[in-house]
Amino acid sequence: MKKTLISHIWNEEYLLPWWLNHHKKYFDHGIIIDYHSTDRSVEIIKEICPTWEVVPSINQKMSALTLERETEDIERKHPGWKMVLNTTEFLIGNYKKLDTILEKNQVILVPTVQMMEHPDFEETYPDSNIELFKQKTYGIHYNDPIRYSGKEITHGRRWDQHIYQWNSGWKTRSHRLLHNHDDFAYPLGRHFGDYDKSSKDFIIVYYRFCPWNKKMIHRISAIKNNLDSEDLKQGLGYYHFLDTEEHTRWMKEWQANARDLTEYIDHFTKMME
Repeated sequence: MKKTLISHIWNEEYLLPWWLNHHKKYFDHGIIIDYHSTDRSVEIIKEICPTWEVVPSINQKMSALTLERETEDIERKHPGWKMVLNTTEFLIGNYKKLDTILEKNQVILVPTVQMMEHPDFEETYPDSNIELFKQKTYGIHYNDPIRYSGKEITHGRRWDQHIYQWNSGWKTRSHRLLHNHDDFAYPLGRHFGDYDKSSKDFIIVYYRFCPWNKKMIHRISAIKNNLDSEDLKQGLGYYHFLDTEEHTRWMKEWQANARDLTEYIDHFTKMME
């Protein structure tokens, strides 16, 4: 079956070279929904993946209320295996197995490991010619409990209450879905639980707080400029609206929980050889 990758972007010129160069080796086609980027994102896509589609979004700004519906409309036009990933998410694992699954309406729940910058390497810049997950392997496994210091992160916003409520073991990131349905309705955010059904063939290596340098800090802090303010009013994706100081405090909380995941990531990397 054909394998199609879908993503939605706004000003992702920093991570795109790593993301495109990795996934173009394993997906037959890619469709990038561009939310009117003002940097070199579209140029980079055309340079690295000239046969992939860049589709201007029908919406002016990103919104949790409309983003998934736009994605679903595109998925219906493309039979076979489909996955929707953010530019921060790298799918690694046994891609060959997908060619052995001939039945339709199959789903694979892919767990996520949250990568963090090692304290000794903040403000460093990894090589854009080497896979990011071969350079940055310090992070949090999806089964690792997260312990918070109790320090305020977001000036009393609802995010603090959410963190402290789950202080005994809140997960850093839910699963993503790899599927071959003709039509699939995603929940808001496209996040899935069912940790007991996690795939043993794939993981997503998630780079939200890593690399932690000026380019990445600019990326994470600027996203709110292209988000629909209605999301914040409804309490959706409010962590995207944090300022740089708040993002840094949050990063430091998770960094304190991170460990070396090189061996674990290498296990999935070898499946792609």
